[in-house]
Amino acid sequence: MPKTPECLAGLAHARSDTEACDALLSVLVDRRSADDINNGSAFKNNCTASYLKLSNWCSTGACKAASTKRYWGAVEPAETFFKVLFDEARWATSTKTVQTQLSRSDLFHGHIVYNNDHGVFIVFHAKEYPADIEVAKSGFARQVDPLCVSFNKDDECFKLRNAVYSMATEEWEVVTQKKGTGFGDALTVEDGVPVLWKTQQEGWFGIMDINYFPREYPHVIFA
Repeated sequence: MPKTPECLAGLAHARSDTEACDALLSVLVDRRSADDINNGSAFKNNCTASYLKLSNWCSTGACKAASTKRYWGAVEPAETFFKVLFDEARWATSTKTVQTQLSRSDLFHGHIVYNNDHGVFIVFHAKEYPADIEVAKSGFARQVDPLCVSFNKDDECFKLRNAVYSMATEEWEVVTQKKGTGFGDALTVEDGVPVLWKTQQEGWFGIMDINYFPREYPHVIFA
């Protein structure tokens, strides 16, 4: 498990959504345009349609205060830290027989969120596009990258798709039930999808999303 670098201490110990947002913004650098992202894709020749382009595949959940920070990178050692978290999320959401893949169909993004009671979490979603309920997107992912895995919603691995990392405690939890345990008590899962920040009154604040496509693009992408 990686140790939180000093440059992310403010994010780990934030006491409000504003503090969390400011702390994250302080480590973001190298703003990139959509064209920069798309031209940097190793699979750009397979992405002639706009809906296939990497910039349009990224999860984009930046809050209003960070809305101008679309398609940014992070300073070191923050970038390496987030890359390691993606790898740990991959193992957390794998089964003995099915390993999670960092790819367009499976694990490629996480939501950085703040909770009034528990601080900053990163909620990683594996098994993003099951072939039986996301037919088009699952097919498009394999069109861009033929090595993308295919899976269905009823597969055993789908139950493990929500891996949650606490910046405050440096601990992981995989939330699989209607109600989590430990610091995941604040999470509920409906049909495999965690319901987090339905309203700010419930104490959840979305800060930003983070994306990583190591087979296609060398850097994490904040949006």
